[in-house]
Amino acid sequence: MFVATAAVETGAAFWWDEVEHLLLHPSSLPASLTLDLDGQRFAWSLGDDADYTHEHFAAHRKWNVLRREDPTERHALYRALCRLLRPMTDGPRQRTLSVLRDWAGGPSYAGSSAHMLTRDEVRCLASGPWVEVGAHTVSHPVLADLPMAVQRSEIGSSRQCLEAMVDRPVTTFAYPYGTTADYTKATASLVEEEGFALACSNYPEAVTRTSDVFQLPRFVVRDWPEERFARALAAWWDGRGGDEGCDH
Repeated sequence: MFVATAAVETGAAFWWDEVEHLLLHPSSLPASLTLDLDGQRFAWSLGDDADYTHEHFAAHRKWNVLRREDPTERHALYRALCRLLRPMTDGPRQRTLSVLRDWAGGPSYAGSSAHMLTRDEVRCLASGPWVEVGAHTVSHPVLADLPMAVQRSEIGSSRQCLEAMVDRPVTTFAYPYGTTADYTKATASLVEEEGFALACSNYPEAVTRTSDVFQLPRFVVRDWPEERFARALAAWWDGRGGDEGCDH
């Protein structure tokens, strides 16, 4: 389990979970949204989808951003906001989220049953025989967009925080988002310089003896029924890849 340490320290939700909570759960929202970001104005209309019922939620709860279709205007807005928020640094992103919270006027996501692990929970998880805790930066940024000094701080500080938390060496790392556009070869070199033994990317491919241990590929496993997982596993094993894509 790769841990972004700021989420543990603050208990704050990841931004994509909060945006999902605001848009894709039952609620009544204003019919339009306007955001001013870096001198640009973005505007969207929800139309009839401003009202989102429990029936709508049940009908579309298996949707994710890797689907090509947007079943409602809320889903289209969620996708658009993901594109805008993903490359932001933490400060501008938090200011944008604050605007979205005020616009939605709904209950805080802090009250949701989905919450970050606490320090004690991470420590308990790492103390057992089945789970290794690895580093995942401090604030979960797109590392490729950051200066090298900031990348080093994000990588090294997350390791130091986790080692203090679990009281054992942390030797593995995963790049936030993890596609080949989200980090660079220089980023991978930083991970090695910081003393990690390996790092995981997020593009679907089998690991072989010749794989770069600081850019290990992986297949994404979602919350599938057993039969669906078996089909995906068989496809990966046979070298047929899959259509599952990447996490946020």
